[in-house]
Amino acid sequence: LNAEAARDAVERVAEIMSEELGWTDEERAKQLAHAYDYVKCFGGPIADKTEAELRTATDADLREAFARVDADNSGYVSVDELRRAAAFLGFPVDDSDAEFGKMDTNGDGKASFEEFAQWWNA
Repeated sequence: LNAEAARDAVERVAEIMSEELGWTDEERAKQLAHAYDYVKCFGGPIADKTEAELRTATDADLREAFARVDADNSGYVSVDELRRAAAFLGFPVDDSDAEFGKMDTNGDGKASFEEFAQWWNA
């Protein structure tokens, strides 16, 4: 519930309900006060995240993403698997080599789930 939008709608909703239910002015004022108190229980407006970057994910989300990239089910992501995933998702494949270098922190040529998760959340 977006509390700001709800507050903006309270007057109109009270007007409609007053007409439909035959509220007196006193009842309408009482219901309005109750509605405003109720809406105060909710947070502010929903943040605009259109320009946000996805940086963190739950463990389950990361394990699912890792499994999709680990095409051969080896338990590791190779640079070739990352290239294929990048191409499939429409990311520049050239950037995947540099990103793999950031991911493969121990330099063994493959990225474990732990390395993948650390890279994702960096």
